Amino acid sequence: MDPVEALKVPGVLKVVEIDQSPAPAQFNPVGGVAVVATNTWAAIQGRRALKVVWNDGPNGSYDSVAFKSAMEESARKPGKVVRDNGNLDAGMASAAKKIEAEYYIPHLAHAPMEPPAATVRINGSKAEVWGCFQSPQATKDLVAKRLGLQPADVGRARHAARRGFGRKSKPDFAIEAAVVSKAMEGKPVKLTWTREDDLMHTYFHTVSVEHLEAGVDGQGKPVAWLHRSVARALLDVRGRGQERARAGAGHGGHQRAVRHREHPHREPGGGAHTRIGWFRAVSNIPHAFAVQSFVPSWPRRPAATRRTICWRSSVRRAASRRKPCRTPGTMASRRTSTR
Repeated sequence: MDPVEALKVPGVLKVVEIDQSPAPAQFNPVGGVAVVATNTWAAIQGRRALKVVWNDGPNGSYDSVAFKSAMEESARKPGKVVRDNGNLDAGMASAAKKIEAEYYIPHLAHAPMEPPAATVRINGSKAEVWGCFQSPQATKDLVAKRLGLQPADVGRARHAARRGFGRKSKPDFAIEAAVVSKAMEGKPVKLTWTREDDLMHTYFHTVSVEHLEAGVDGQGKPVAWLHRSVARALLDVRGRGQERARAGAGHGGHQRAVRHREHPHREPGGGAHTRIGWFRAVSNIPHAFAVQSFVPSWPRRPAATRRTICWRSSVRRAASRRKPCRTPGTMASRRTSTR
């Protein structure tokens, strides 16, 4: 790193290196450089002038296309069954028709309305933190740990999370602000991520491959169901391994009426070399997407056996007063008044 040109920018005060956190980094910064200035514009211009050569480290060879192929291959093999019912083989053998589909769900960035930003001031053995946090207690504890303080000596002011979708439950940006404030001898420092920072260095929702197979009878009713999910455990970011998040929400919760069903889960071989973290609804996202995409591909039942109910709803009407559409077999979206 060569800070000479950055320090020539009017308003730039200092260039601070943020040390790498040992693995598992959890919610700590993964390392970087911060340019401190008297205003945001000067800080951004100073960062552009900064000369940095990055070492990609052990994950530099990560190839997302190759990893996708490996996950797809894994999805076609048996996995650890986390939910099952009946006898899948018998159900498939009795089916009039078999349907198969596979879905790839890429990494998802939270992209909250407001990019990560936090302000920290250190005064001796005490610190103050301001920011939009979904986990204010975790922010307090982790900032205290990084600064070598007691959690009781760290005060915080939490503001609206600005639609964080889970991103702001991970307070790495607050810890970064604390590190920079300490380097500035405790002066209050507001650290702001640009939108480009946010999209490149966020905690991405894990990539996954969803493999589904179904056996249906002559009426188009499912009699057997297989949903194999391949994804890295979202709690890996905390170093807890896969046991607590191996299947996730929504895996097998949609097909309770199917007599024969099986829901295996597999961890992708080699692991994904990106920092991951849960998106709102967590593992319901890939599981529900796959199920909702898969079901319309089934043979449709005769019209006489179909019954579709839609609901008229309003914020002024209690749930107990909702009325079904009078015309069976018609489809309408559920609508809520915005008044």
